[in-house]
Amino acid sequence: MAKLKVGRVIGGIVILVLIIGVFMLINRGPSTVTETGPIKIGFIAPLSGDVAIYGSASQGGVVIAAEEINAAGGINGRMIEVIYEDSMCDGKEASTAANKLVNLDNVLAIIGTVCSSATLAIAPIAEENQIVLLSAASSSPAITDAGDYVFRTWPSDSLQGKKMAEYVYDQGIMKVGMIYQNSDYNIGLSSVFRETFEDLGGEIVAAEVYEPTAKDFRTQLTKLKAEDPEALYIVPYTGEAGILLKQVTELGIEVGLYGPETFHAQEVIDSAGESAEGLIYMVPEFDEENPLSKGILDKYEAKYGQPSPFAVITANAYDGMLLVAAALEQEVSSNSIRDYLYTVENYPGTGGTLTIDENGDALKDFQFMIIRDGELQTL
Repeated sequence: MAKLKVGRVIGGIVILVLIIGVFMLINRGPSTVTETGPIKIGFIAPLSGDVAIYGSASQGGVVIAAEEINAAGGINGRMIEVIYEDSMCDGKEASTAANKLVNLDNVLAIIGTVCSSATLAIAPIAEENQIVLLSAASSSPAITDAGDYVFRTWPSDSLQGKKMAEYVYDQGIMKVGMIYQNSDYNIGLSSVFRETFEDLGGEIVAAEVYEPTAKDFRTQLTKLKAEDPEALYIVPYTGEAGILLKQVTELGIEVGLYGPETFHAQEVIDSAGESAEGLIYMVPEFDEENPLSKGILDKYEAKYGQPSPFAVITANAYDGMLLVAAALEQEVSSNSIRDYLYTVENYPGTGGTLTIDENGDALKDFQFMIIRDGELQTL
């Protein structure tokens, strides 16, 4: 009987140790790596689908930065290894990719997320595992409160929506119709615009929403036309932006057109043609002729044989990778990256001067742009 009791005790201890071990694997706390071998960094962006230009633009920036870091000797002699995953601008795909990067690849940080829906989907995973998530382009206001390990090098749409609403109102426009995609980024930006415009005394005569897979917007546009707006505020992703503008013209809607940074792509002009003429939109302040900015864009074109499809995203992603590397020079851990990013102030990045606030948000301003004579021009 004594042997049986001892066996039961030992068996219970073994089971307890196994349970604790599993629990520790699931809740492993701040990520660290061994003292030798490559330092693994994750990357998630839409590398396929309608907005793959965002992904290729950000991936190029990270690739070039990682190559430069490794060519200079890496992080105290250890090479950077970036593991690239495709989010397809979809929250579920992004979550699957993030779980792989965190639990299988043991990355210290994830860079590159650009679609707000993907960033918001990954944020809880980053928080739970204490892994830094650094977005190069996500702008939804909801990301401000997404967590202590969530950062971005792109400013929040809380500023963009407000500035555009004020600009439209200052043009003497009192009645605006809105149409936007049913996604986190589009909803967040439209909400800020609407709230600001109505607070100023303007009227949103109608707001129409369409699903991410939509290619025909005539039903929504016909409803907007019937409300006789003086202008349209259009918030698409780049993939459908040109088609949407063409259908505005086809339906004879002749009003002022306004929108966000998703119009800032040659792809829109190629798709919409003359229907894009005169559209006014906003992008984060970015000077492509600044020596730092021009340097990364020249490197991108030399490496890939064509200009970046979205220059400011390339620059922001490049800056993000360099910032992570700077943090790792001090200590190879995810917490060191987090702590370092909170200290970034007036950083002279290729994407412009960057300060990161207490919420992990980039303090950058927006500038007005216009599509004129078939070109993307500063207003």
